[in-house]
Amino acid sequence: MSPLAKVADAVSSAGWSLPAARSQRVLDLHIKLSTMRLPSTAHGPDRFEWKQRTNVFAGVFSSASTWKLLRQPSPEVPWHALAWFPEGVPRYGFIQWLAFRGRLPTLDRLYRWGAVATSSCLLCSLEEESHSHLFFHCSYSRQVWYSFARSIWNMPPLDLHATMDWMRRPGNVQSHNRRLITLILLQCSIYLLWSERNARIFRGESSTVVSLCGKLNAMVRNCILSLLGSSRRIDSTLLSDWYYLTLYPR
Repeated sequence: MSPLAKVADAVSSAGWSLPAARSQRVLDLHIKLSTMRLPSTAHGPDRFEWKQRTNVFAGVFSSASTWKLLRQPSPEVPWHALAWFPEGVPRYGFIQWLAFRGRLPTLDRLYRWGAVATSSCLLCSLEEESHSHLFFHCSYSRQVWYSFARSIWNMPPLDLHATMDWMRRPGNVQSHNRRLITLILLQCSIYLLWSERNARIFRGESSTVVSLCGKLNAMVRNCILSLLGSSRRIDSTLLSDWYYLTLYPR
């Protein structure tokens, strides 16, 4: 049958006129077609229908629906909205996602694989570098995180998973601006601390706590400024709220 053949070409007065099935998939198609009414111009004009979900079809193609139908979805994790939120930076969010999943190549993992000779933390040199240590048990990263987190929490969580649990709990962040600032701060903190750790490994460069705090402040501020200039509906007081939090911490 020609690649340009129409459905009508596969129908005769006796029924479906199909080539012999040479695979199980084609055989399944034959079986399915045998249960369907034969196409005919008497039944109306042909039309395209795209599957949206199980037993639901529509005349409009949706790439999102098609993607969901083609892939095997994994169970939804409770913290996904903390890493993948509309106002976040994808590059920062990717590192945050790896940190949440414990999949960053921290030295404790590399040491177990035999890839490095020591697993001592590159930021404080006091303990083994691991995800829990780096975010935020390390004396260096704790000072950077605490310098800004204390503006939002009376007693800032010094553990990544405790921070995630706190942020997911309804009512802990009262205003939309405060929640958005908290999301941006956590994302930028994780990205910047990981970048500082990598700079010490690959470039032999290091920043003091004061210097890194300045970089974090600028990074959060730039993220907020980029949102104010975008098409998203962002409260114009977001930047002033950030200034207030940093000038008058709790």
